[in-house]
Amino acid sequence: MDEDKQVKVKKKRPIWFWVLIVAVVIGVIGAIAGSGDDKDKAKTDTTKATAEATEKEAEAEQTEAPVEKDGYSVGETAEEKGVKITFLKCEESEGKELFEPDEGKIFVIAEFEVENNSDDDISISSIISVKAFVDDYAVDTDLSASVVAGDSLNGKVAPGKKLKGTLGYQLDKDWKKLEIVINPFALSKTEMKFVHEK
Repeated sequence: MDEDKQVKVKKKRPIWFWVLIVAVVIGVIGAIAGSGDDKDKAKTDTTKATAEATEKEAEAEQTEAPVEKDGYSVGETAEEKGVKITFLKCEESEGKELFEPDEGKIFVIAEFEVENNSDDDISISSIISVKAFVDDYAVDTDLSASVVAGDSLNGKVAPGKKLKGTLGYQLDKDWKKLEIVINPFALSKTEMKFVHEK
């Protein structure tokens, strides 16, 4: 055999490797797309989707009891079905190191504590269990703001246990009112609304 020729053997990569690569690529594309100039279009699309979802929820909730309180403020605790959620604080941040808000924006960090006094585990997901509105427009959590905030409000809470975490948003500096609606119960319309005005 000729020593100059080398035989290359392809190693087959495990499926989890490719899933990880795809997830990272999607995350990078999402982060880049989220910081583009088409934010108004995204806001419009999100608002339209939220309006449709709100109409469906309104129809479904006609048979449920009306909400007694318009929203809980910082320092107050909402309680439903043995689950307590306390709105600990809501602060603005200019960011830190590599994570700073876009020009004309500010990070807003809301901190909550969830206490499960029910008989069942509950799961809190900042993506699935939480809806937020700024000055009546739907808004999603922001990755950079969430990194600055630290521990996110995500996790499974066993009976008798607690979870403390934050939700981070990137908002216009002139925002007025932030509403955060949390539903800690899977397959339920029960929601707890928290409101912070600047």
